[in-house]
Amino acid sequence: MSDGGAGRLSVREILHQARGRPTGAPGGLVVLDACVSDHTTGDFDEALTLSTAFLAAGATGVVGSRWEVPDGLTGLMMYVFHDRLRTGATPVRALREAQLWLLDPDRVLPDGMPDPIADILRDGDPAALELWAAFACQGH
Repeated sequence: MSDGGAGRLSVREILHQARGRPTGAPGGLVVLDACVSDHTTGDFDEALTLSTAFLAAGATGVVGSRWEVPDGLTGLMMYVFHDRLRTGATPVRALREAQLWLLDPDRVLPDGMPDPIADILRDGDPAALELWAAFACQGH
């Protein structure tokens, strides 16, 4: 925790903790499905975001959003994204396939998708630009 806020993790804290990380240590994929995780409003350096801080700290890839996104539909997209990862897609490919799935009016639900997640399709327009276009994958 940092900045005295419960549950808050700042860019400064991520970079500070990464300072002692061995440069050859393997990194992993970080998925930030929260709003505005790949954009900054508090710093003058627009290249330094929560997403890029994780890359600088050793993550091999980071998925983040550039603006505010609706919670329910984001959860649906993330389910499809993780489903594609489970089938062996790279993070970049998995994100693109999830985005294309949202845009497809004839989309087929992934096998095993729980009903409460499938029901999210009724909460709004899954093909809305503000949802699928908000997410980008860096690294990998």
